[in-house]
Amino acid sequence: MIARTRTGGAVALGIIALVVLLAAGGCGKKASSASSPAPSASRSSAATRLAAITGYLSQVRPIATQVGATLGSLPEAVKGIHKNPDATWTAAATKLNTIAAKLGSDAANLKTLNPPASLNAVQEAGVKGITEAQSAIKKMADRLKKRSANAGVTKASIQSQVAALQAKLTQWGQQLLSAVQGAIGSPGVTPAP
Repeated sequence: MIARTRTGGAVALGIIALVVLLAAGGCGKKASSASSPAPSASRSSAATRLAAITGYLSQVRPIATQVGATLGSLPEAVKGIHKNPDATWTAAATKLNTIAAKLGSDAANLKTLNPPASLNAVQEAGVKGITEAQSAIKKMADRLKKRSANAGVTKASIQSQVAALQAKLTQWGQQLLSAVQGAIGSPGVTPAP
């Protein structure tokens, strides 16, 4: 039980830390001031790229924070279910449906953003991952609501599915970090002294 709570909290904190790190990284970069200065157009292009990334990250931050909080609540939603189907399964189903609705809203909000071109694929992967998690959570809630232990639904299988969903959405955060680091590390952009 403690491990599941730690995992949920770690996922939420990891996503929040990710967006804070990304925002700080985007703001802490500037155009290169190498010994042979790049043309003014190059510096301007790098500054424009960094401004676009920083602006995008400010839009992603609240969404990622909400996804992290929602992920953190997943283990708690199924924590009290009994081994055999009963009213605790129905209560967990209600909580899971609420979580699925929040994830649906988060995916819709993320989809409306206009990322820099270098982050399009990552945003699409994020929307897809969140939407797939939403669908899986809805299905899990339906199985719990029907109390269908005979269909292979067990307390352990539900908890395992929760852990897998958390890992999948955490992977999107890691992809976003790598993509942003790649965009920031493009030629003409170096760390601030």
